[in-house]
Amino acid sequence: MLTETPGLFCVGDYQRAFKKLYELAKIENGHAHRWRDTFAVELLLKRVPIADVSVLLGHQSVKITEKHYSPWVIARQEQLEDTVRKTF
Repeated sequence: MLTETPGLFCVGDYQRAFKKLYELAKIENGHAHRWRDTFAVELLLKRVPIADVSVLLGHQSVKITEKHYSPWVIARQEQLEDTVRKTF
């Protein structure tokens, strides 16, 4: 259902639309947050700085972004791999 203001949608409108889309596509446990996660991970895999991803996600602190998405920071992975190689 649309809001009273033409051209505006409320959050519930999007949630219902995504729910219907997931049902039609037969995707179990689908939720709109999946798109947000995919967006963040794809940016990080393309080497977008985590601070920029944090801003795009609307996080108040980059620490929140680091907590959830640090495994996908390519530069971090490369640095850890290099450290391990140098150790042996």
